[in-house]
Amino acid sequence: MKLIIILVALNLPTLVHAQIPNDPSFFANAQIQSTVPEAFAVQEKSIPFLKLQRARFQSDVLRLVNSIRTDKNLILAITRFPNLSLEQKAEVMRQTFTHVTKSLGIMPPLLVLDNNFKNATYFDFDLKNPSPGRVILSPKELAAMPNPYSPLLYLIHETKHSAQFQLAFSKQTGSSSILAKSYRAAFTAQKDLQGKLSFSDFLTLVSEYDAFQYGNAVVALLKGEKASDERMGTYASQFDQHGRLKIDLIQLFETHGAANFLSAFNLLEVPQWKIIRNPNGNNRRF
Repeated sequence: MKLIIILVALNLPTLVHAQIPNDPSFFANAQIQSTVPEAFAVQEKSIPFLKLQRARFQSDVLRLVNSIRTDKNLILAITRFPNLSLEQKAEVMRQTFTHVTKSLGIMPPLLVLDNNFKNATYFDFDLKNPSPGRVILSPKELAAMPNPYSPLLYLIHETKHSAQFQLAFSKQTGSSSILAKSYRAAFTAQKDLQGKLSFSDFLTLVSEYDAFQYGNAVVALLKGEKASDERMGTYASQFDQHGRLKIDLIQLFETHGAANFLSAFNLLEVPQWKIIRNPNGNNRRF
């Protein structure tokens, strides 16, 4: 099965008549994002990043998928992943981690699998002393999530962050490239705006947008499926049952222009808002 990268946007009603719920904790906030526009995927300044990321995306995904497929035992374990014990899942995660780091061509970050880690998943990085960082995951917490493949999705996702961070702060190559500058802005904004970002603000940081898209695509192909889990990033990082992005940000920008870009995105996020929010208005885990 080939990953479809011919992407389409959802049908968009006339913005003038559209109703976007008043939930600043979920939807993208123009005031917040305007402070560091190059850090967010739904800002005009990120269009060059989006186009370059798109151009490299399919080859990056297929390189990892093909690498993993060379290991027949690992592929078999991945197909059985939901039914494995925690110890077996941890071993599959370690083996997959080796493939991810080699495929991305990076210095491996420190992988920490700790069932006592309460945050479930995290990429630990230091802006003042850049390094490959630490990928910290709790197989136990991740296995308790609704998606049985969450441990693999977040392993790939967090390891992708290490690749982004290494590129962003590389002293040898690419530190001034479009990708490097965008990633650097996103990691800096993540620290500087901590506690101020909504669900969609955080997940449209270019680093998150890219990492969720990458993890969703890889795991879908390994499972022989196309659709993404509703909780794995915004719709801009998720694929539908046809293997197409649920929201194509490049097309959205070209259709609605800079002035309506963020509002158009928020409108297309309303269906996800309805799914993520429970009847009491609280976030489900994502």
